[in-house]
Amino acid sequence: MSGEALKQQIRREAEGRAKLTLNEARAKAEQILTEADGGAKSILETRLQDAQRHLGQVERSEVAKARMECTKRILGLQSQFIEQVFSEAESRLGHMPTSDPAEYRSVLSGLISEAAQELAGASLVAVVREEDRTLVEDILRSPEDGPVAGGQLVRVSLSDEHLKSSGGVVLAAEDGRSYFVNTFESRLLRAREQLRARVTDILLGRE
Repeated sequence: MSGEALKQQIRREAEGRAKLTLNEARAKAEQILTEADGGAKSILETRLQDAQRHLGQVERSEVAKARMECTKRILGLQSQFIEQVFSEAESRLGHMPTSDPAEYRSVLSGLISEAAQELAGASLVAVVREEDRTLVEDILRSPEDGPVAGGQLVRVSLSDEHLKSSGGVVLAAEDGRSYFVNTFESRLLRAREQLRARVTDILLGRE
């Protein structure tokens, strides 16, 4: 083979190897680009899912905050409403002894009987307001109005002490070991707590 022919063959082989190398490089580059594109899509999807989760958390947090604020406002209004109701009730009860003596006598008789039933004692002592003393003596002497516990009339004597209250009675066992407060103030306090708990349950959907 002549020198010129050998040169041509070497050139062709070199060009073939160069072309093969170029094709391999192109294929590798395309593979890298495809993988990069797939990786970018995967990263984008992951970022999108993270953003959606974060947005969901923010939305839930904002809804919860709004619900809490609404509940606080409702409970605040509820508290104001309850205070107004009981303030009015306290005012009316405070005026009852003088504005409606007959009704007060009936109410006081009921409070004494209720306290006697709670204590369930055969002999009790009543502490009442100084201005109610004569009225209570009349109630205790009356067979119709006298306190009854267990179907039996309970003997109740009046204490020399006087009650500081707008109305009602405190009954105690003669030995002083047990007593029951049944004044207007104590009744209102018990009713207030019961009403507050009930309204709160309704507002918060507990019942």
